Amino acid sequence: DHNEEKQMVESLRTDPNRSKRICGLIDHHCLSESFSSEVPVFMDIRPWGSMSTIVAHSFIRSNRPMPKPIARILLAAILSDTLNLRSVTATTADRMMVTLLSILGEVDDIQGLAKGMFRAKTEWIVNLGAYEMTRGDQKDFTCNGWKLGIAVLEVTDVNPVLDVADKLILELRILKHEKGKTKDGVHDRRKELDFSYI
Repeated sequence: DHNEEKQMVESLRTDPNRSKRICGLIDHHCLSESFSSEVPVFMDIRPWGSMSTIVAHSFIRSNRPMPKPIARILLAAILSDTLNLRSVTATTADRMMVTLLSILGEVDDIQGLAKGMFRAKTEWIVNLGAYEMTRGDQKDFTCNGWKLGIAVLEVTDVNPVLDVADKLILELRILKHEKGKTKDGVHDRRKELDFSYI
């Protein structure tokens, strides 16, 4: 689900043999310029809201029976990725697959499942603390020479986040400065973020 090097899990991102380990790519994000492999690999990249929709579609195309636990995991992943099908990235394929997976997984209350997942996710995110909240899903961008950092918090209730806003602002300022550190430990102010958002 993350062919972009910055989004890979650290164990894969830092592995010097990464291009030998990759045997395939299933993703709903655009193909990264940095993605490569040493041998031809299976690739399935679609502009759908979730990689799990693609995986579920593969089950159907191959006419394989889908065990109930797998249907439930894929359903939960699609609901999470598409914010319960409310995201602008949600597609007809995602909606169809949510319906099908809810039948296969014997999930009667999709809305209740999504609400429970998002409530738990909000609680989990806030309990991480300000440091992790500003760095967990944080990406850097450059636009017209400006360096921006954006930390994403997918929550359904902003009040718990606003309760720790003072700590978040402090961590964003620290993060902005930290980005100026080079690999050899020297600080280069030119590498600092110009703006840091959450």
